[in-house]
Amino acid sequence: MRGEILRRTTAPLFQAEPGYRMITHSSPIPLYHQIASVLRQRILDGTYPAHHQLAPEQDLAREFGVSRATVRQALLDLVESGLLARQHGRGTFVLDVARKPMRYVFKGDMNDLLTAASSNAHAVREISILHRRRLPEEVAAELGLPEGRGTIVERLMFAGEAPFAFHRNFLCDAHGKLLTKRGLKSAGVLHILQQAGVHLTSARQSILARPADLDIGEKLGIGRGGVVLQTQRTARLATGAPAEVSHSWYPADMYGYTVEFSV
Repeated sequence: MRGEILRRTTAPLFQAEPGYRMITHSSPIPLYHQIASVLRQRILDGTYPAHHQLAPEQDLAREFGVSRATVRQALLDLVESGLLARQHGRGTFVLDVARKPMRYVFKGDMNDLLTAASSNAHAVREISILHRRRLPEEVAAELGLPEGRGTIVERLMFAGEAPFAFHRNFLCDAHGKLLTKRGLKSAGVLHILQQAGVHLTSARQSILARPADLDIGEKLGIGRGGVVLQTQRTARLATGAPAEVSHSWYPADMYGYTVEFSV
């Protein structure tokens, strides 16, 4: 089967109304986070445009069938994420944040993957490059590093004032030393490696949904237990040897994935 396409868009994962149908009281995910996810989606898909005033807390509490305290916590999360602003005596308003669709198209071609991996590099806010660091045991084994040490690269991506992705890349130190913070401001890891003469010929990526741990939840502004889409990728050289392993996390309510196949 050839021509596999994976397209990432900001298309909503669900319809925005009515709110009470989109939260589950029996879910392990806290109610306030479920509500914040619904409200975030309404902001990102334009249901609540910039400068829109949200309904009062008591109205939102009635819509979602929860207490005002739960709604207040959900709104606080969105304020801290840079999507809402409270104005004393007036109410809560949507901030004017960037909502340009972010799309990747994968066709089983490394050139498409390299282009996609660099397309949102301008949104990088925080970059960390650490050499000679202890890697997770399974990653070190996959990269064929018997000493278990290598380079770890971390990047936090933003859309406007809201974080939308966190990437963690693992490489041997020889490849890791080809990377600089300045370079990662304008290009992705795979693109830089390729430009430096590291001939990448294939990559395999998986996608799964899971609850965020405390570290990832704080970085993405969704809290511990918030649902994220996690991708795991291994890029390989022409010899078949792994050259890079990456783990990435995205707030699940900001992304939809579509896979198309052709014979």
